[in-house]
Parts: sequence; structure tokens; C-alpha cells
Amino acid sequence: MEADLTAGPTRDRTAVSPSGRAEDLKSLTSLRFIAAAMIVLMHCSLYYTWPWLKSPLLAQVPLVHGVSFFFILSGFILTHVYGQSDVPYRRFLWLRFSRLWPVHAVCLIVLPIVVPAGSVTFDGPGMFSKWVTLAANVTLIHALFPYLSYIFSWNSVSWSISTEMFFYLAFPFLLGGLTRFWLYYLTGSAVAIAGFVGLAHWFHLAALSQDVNAITIMSLDYANPVFRLFEFCLGMASYLAWRNRPRWLDNPAIATVAECTILGILAVWFLGGFRAFQGLVKGDGTVDGWVEIAGSCWAFALLIVVMAKGRGVIGRVLRLRLPVWLGEISFAVYMVHQILMKAFSVAPAWHAEWVVLPAVVLAAAIAHHGVETPCRLALVRLPRWLAQRYGQAVGVPPQAG
Repeated sequence: MEADLTAGPTRDRTAVSPSGRAEDLKSLTSLRFIAAAMIVLMHCSLYYTWPWLKSPLLAQVPLVHGVSFFFILSGFILTHVYGQSDVPYRRFLWLRFSRLWPVHAVCLIVLPIVVPAGSVTFDGPGMFSKWVTLAANVTLIHALFPYLSYIFSWNSVSWSISTEMFFYLAFPFLLGGLTRFWLYYLTGSAVAIAGFVGLAHWFHLAALSQDVNAITIMSLDYANPVFRLFEFCLGMASYLAWRNRPRWLDNPAIATVAECTILGILAVWFLGGFRAFQGLVKGDGTVDGWVEIAGSCWAFALLIVVMAKGRGVIGRVLRLRLPVWLGEISFAVYMVHQILMKAFSVAPAWHAEWVVLPAVVLAAAIAHHGVETPCRLALVRLPRWLAQRYGQAVGVPPQAG
């Protein structure tokens, strides 16, 4: 997530509909931190040898699916916030850009300062030069390039916000016909995935390659917005299911039973079910490639629908101040954690979990409160300020901003 990694709090005051009818779904804000923690743990397992990271139980959990969770949550929350809104298209895109770009820009500045030179990014000839990939990162288009040297360049986790930006470009158009065409959205995006699988077969692509400048199945589909659109559309469709739920499901006792049930399903799925299913579809790296990165999307959709209202006991816990705050800083957690891990790699004494994990939360809190929030608010107000300052001089009314 933003729930989603990038949508901000589930009732972002800079993004609510003019009518103010968007309900604050605090329980989903808290779930964003769970999704971010999955990615942090996944990267911890690559950098560190902490004993508990090597436990067989944790090894069963597909931590990479945390990004899929974010994409689904993004579709759900944006539909919730903007479903009754008449925000103009350009204004919507500016609001979303204002949410993503400040922390992303600061991370790009900090990265080469604190990270050893050899770990900053890939470098190569021509279009694979680090300066070319930097330009793609700054403009948030690097997810479009089917090369790992682009997708995972610089602050590598930022590929997902590049993918999100393309979702945002499509979202207002998808929203208009969602009620009537949601099934077509899911079907069409699933067909697009099949198309990528077909391309991989047609060109006999390898699943992976040591050459980061080669096109592989992973580089072709992992970050591509078209390949990942199904997850976003699933989130939008899940919102319709939640909006049209029977109201008796909001009864606290029934909601608690539903919450416990979905958590039980998730436990079975993550602690054995997913790996068993993955074995059934194991093949040449195409179909099972999608399962590897997004095979839990159905479970996340169910979890979001059940937890969104937060009426049960678990939902009420998720609405407490601490988990909500952790959810609010989750975007920053996601953006800064790998930079810190690379920075700490030069000092083995800093490899202990009691140093790394608190440092990630602290850095994320600083980034959220010191960069993300004030910069977002400033950027949101910028068009109106420009219109008020300069619009009258050229005959443009102030409200045009």
C-alpha cells in the first residue's frame, strides 16, 4: 500500500471529495504498515543473517506480495476517496504527484551521499548510463523500461511508485465506468497478463539473467503497469463489494467473526497454501512468474473488504493511534528502508536488528513529518497560490488554480 503505499491516509485532507463524504477508514491506514513491513522483512532477509529471518515459518510467507497488497489497496482507497468527487483530471494528477514526489526526490538526493559508491545504482553505456536512468527516475517513468537496470536503479523500491503514476493516469477514466464495467476491467487486465505471457513464450525469454541490461520475463512483467493493472482494478472492484455489503455485516460480533475468519484463511494460505499452489503451476517461468509476484491478490482483496469498516475487535485495534500512525509513515518506511540498509552495510556493528529496524522507523518518521507532509501541502496549494499571485495580472480568476 500507498492502505495503499501512495494514497496517503485513507481520508487525505488534500484529496477528499468536495462534499466531504469520504469516510476515514483508519483500519486500512494501519494495514499499510503491515504491507510495508513485508517488503522491509524481504529485504532484511537479503542483507542480514538474523536467525529468526531464516526460520522455516517465515520462509513460507511470500513477502514480495506486500507490493501487490499496496496496489490493491491503492485501487480501493482511491475509489473510496474520489468516487463521489468532481476533482478535475489535472488537479487529481497534481494531488497524486504531490503525494509521491517529495520523498522520492529527497531519497534520490540522500542515496549517493550515504550509500557506498558501488551500491548506489547500475551504470552502463548509452541508454544504460546511470545519468539516463536518473532522468527516468526523476520523471517517474522508469517502470516502463523492460530492463532491471532501469526498474531497480537508484532507490530501487521506487519502481512501484512509477507504476502507480501510470495507474493514476488511467484511474479517472476507469472510475467513470466502474459500476457497469468492473468485470470487463478485471477480464481485460487479466488478458493483458496473458498477452505478456504470450510475448515471453514467443521470444523465448529467460526467467532471469545475470545481465541487468537484458530483457527477461522478470524485467518485462515485474514492474510494467499493464502487467500489474489487474491488481489495481481488483482493488477498485473490491470497493464496490464493500460499498454494497449487507449492513448486518457491520454488527460488531459478526464483524469480529468475519475478521477472525479472514485472518485464519490468510494464515493457512501464507503458511503453506501458497507454496503448495505455486508447486501446482510450476512451469517455465511465465504463468508461475505472475503467481510468484501477485498470487495472493485474492486474499488481500478479501482482507481489505472485511477490515475496511473496522467494526470488529481486530478492526478496533487497527484504529488505535499507534497503528494508524505507523500506517501514515508507511510510505516513508518503504522509501527509506533500503537506503539505510545499504548505508549500514559499511558498518557491520550496525547490522543488529535492534539498530536497523528502529533506525528505519525513525528515519521514516523524520521523512514523513519533515518532508512528505509539509511538501505535499505546499505543492497542493501551489497552483492556487500562483493563480492568486499572477492570475489577476493576465485576467485569470484566482479560483482557476
